[in-house]
Amino acid sequence: MALRPDPDVLGGPLPPGRHRLARDVVVASQRARLVAAMTDAMAERGYGETTVADVVAGAGVSRRTFYEHFSSRLECFLVAYDAGTEVLIRAIAAAVSRRQGWRARLRGGIDAYLGTLASSPGFARMFVLEIVAVGDTGIERRRRVHRRFVGLYRELNATARAEEPSVRIVTDEELSLVVAGTEQIVAEHLYRRDPAEVATLAPTVESVVSSLLLSPLTP
Repeated sequence: MALRPDPDVLGGPLPPGRHRLARDVVVASQRARLVAAMTDAMAERGYGETTVADVVAGAGVSRRTFYEHFSSRLECFLVAYDAGTEVLIRAIAAAVSRRQGWRARLRGGIDAYLGTLASSPGFARMFVLEIVAVGDTGIERRRRVHRRFVGLYRELNATARAEEPSVRIVTDEELSLVVAGTEQIVAEHLYRRDPAEVATLAPTVESVVSSLLLSPLTP
């Protein structure tokens, strides 16, 4: 599953000149193309080197069209980040909902998270590396997403405790370490330009989380 809007939602580039497409269809297509182009640019250049010219060239629209949709390069980036994040979280939720038992749910969620990032190098770079490059706004966005992932793990912790009394209550600080630590090892692979290997991290992450849930908390 690639985390980017499909730039061919209308079956290809919009026809030049007059056409019979409804205005809302045209607007939706243009916006999707711009967001997809921003996501793709992340895979090659990163935020610092990506320009509005790169985005409009990738989307096949004019600079004027870009500014009809977005006030700035940053706004386009954040819309792409938010859209991809929602798709990622839905993928995790869907994978978890199809499985029975907390261990299978844990495995499914981690596989969905890492597998989806591995298949989406542009979004993976945006999600893990480039979001902090946009400054305080990006860092706050990242903090919000981390809190959402902590919430997902919190739900898993509750499910596990209901199924097995030996599972302990894990603190939010511990879960934050899991979220941030997982992101860091993903970042290492992205720095090395081998995003496909991200999916292979699943057994390691699963082992760490399982040990956290099952190990007694020592003073």
